[in-house]
Amino acid sequence: MTRTARYIDLHCHPQGKAFNFLRNSPDYQGKHYHPWTVILSNFAHQRKGKRAFSYAQCDLAKCWNGNGAVIFASLYPFERGFFKGGGRLDRQGVTRVMDALDRVPAYDNLSQWLFSRAVRTVLSSEEGITSAKDHFQSLLMRMPLARVNYIQSSHYDYYDELLEEYRFLQLRNGIATSTHVHGTWLQRLRWKLFPKKSAKDSTEATGTYVLARNAQEVQQAVQQQQLALVLTIEGMHALGTDTHLPELMQRIQAIKEWAHPVFFITFAHHFNNYLCGHAHSLPKEATLFADQRDMMQAPFTEIGWAALRYLLSLTPDNVKNTTELGRRILIDVKHMGATARRQYYEQVVRPCRQQGDRIPVLASHVGYTGIAQLADLEANFENAREADEQWQHVPGLNPWNINACREDVEEIIPSGGLLGLCLDQRILGLRKKEEKPSLELLWHNVQRLVEDVRQSPQIPEAVKPQVWDVLCLGTDFEGYIDPADDYATLLQFDELERDVTARLQMWEQQGQQAQYLMTKPAAEIARDLCMNNIMRFLHIHFT
Repeated sequence: MTRTARYIDLHCHPQGKAFNFLRNSPDYQGKHYHPWTVILSNFAHQRKGKRAFSYAQCDLAKCWNGNGAVIFASLYPFERGFFKGGGRLDRQGVTRVMDALDRVPAYDNLSQWLFSRAVRTVLSSEEGITSAKDHFQSLLMRMPLARVNYIQSSHYDYYDELLEEYRFLQLRNGIATSTHVHGTWLQRLRWKLFPKKSAKDSTEATGTYVLARNAQEVQQAVQQQQLALVLTIEGMHALGTDTHLPELMQRIQAIKEWAHPVFFITFAHHFNNYLCGHAHSLPKEATLFADQRDMMQAPFTEIGWAALRYLLSLTPDNVKNTTELGRRILIDVKHMGATARRQYYEQVVRPCRQQGDRIPVLASHVGYTGIAQLADLEANFENAREADEQWQHVPGLNPWNINACREDVEEIIPSGGLLGLCLDQRILGLRKKEEKPSLELLWHNVQRLVEDVRQSPQIPEAVKPQVWDVLCLGTDFEGYIDPADDYATLLQFDELERDVTARLQMWEQQGQQAQYLMTKPAAEIARDLCMNNIMRFLHIHFT
């Protein structure tokens, strides 16, 4: 089959669903333990773009059939914070649930009464509460209970999981492989007897991916109609920062020496990594199970600075030294709290740029806040305006400090970095129960970002059109998001490019090219956003 490789995703997890389903299953280490295993999805939900946990957005079948060219495969050991408790569903919360159940008119509805008794029985002990939470999370996240239990166990080690996920990707590196469908016997029977309209593109593929070691290998794979995978890591916790801080520098050195280089690291994530403060990222419902307040929005720690500079191959006084410190691994600022980002720009990015070392700033999967300064984001957080019910600080945008503000963009453009547009509805600013076309949701973020760049006093006029050179796609597919309905999987990237092109052409027809800093034709800008910007970036930095 001839493929037209057309799309690049700066941040997603193509191996994530298969790895987490198989890692603690009877199929572990079996013949189907590899990334081409497709976990059966709810195709009805997939077609509607709803309830993303119930279907895969970017497994290798979709990457292949959706004409993926280069996929930045993010390695991510699940954080214990999602499963160890500490959220609001505690004994007091359970009591409130049980009291509410008791107020149900028992004899008016026998089924309600029986449900009330069953729930009360389950939640009457600490073991029952724990078990109920585990089962609920397993169902909610579509993750096998065995996997949940393993993550909670003393055997679970972030660094070991990181190495295992890397090995998982190595198993079929460069080997032509056909997909294998995984599911219970009943799921597979239903899939065969009642094939869904979208099932074929979602489950059937024969292809080859290559773990690329540099930009030349990426280009070669694309030319040979293969899928190029570039390794990244999401969260420094993956190096065991919770328990292995003395070994941290050794582990950084170890990943620098991997056969397949890690291109960038998302430095922070959802919970305390003992290195720098993370951004508020979880909606109110998630706080029933997880408490991310520890070190949220905190500054860098001493060990955090040491780790960051070692990744960038910098001496303590910001001098690049790849001879002694090894190859540079770039920093992704997504999930860094606004305070930590401000410190990173002030103490590393700007001083290095003044010395001639232009470190590209990456924000791999974000939306736009519409807010000017990082200090404003910090104040927004301190004033508790990041609550779910108060988040529309700027109409139609999500102002949480997990997203980029104008100051972030003012660092990304002169650094020659990249801003990956996330396709998570919430990140893009969709409120609960709100209906909005996916293109409008995405385009409102892009339009406001470009308008703010045009008005920025910090960016020279001649440089401002470069905003279109830093924009790209960073979907966060398989990152437990609820994607924009019309672009729910990688299979819809053709539609996404078509819609983006049409919107840019509308500006052309209205004579608004100067207003929106367009110095190229609409189709060329759309192609840059979908692929070319990242390819140019790789040829500069992935050497």
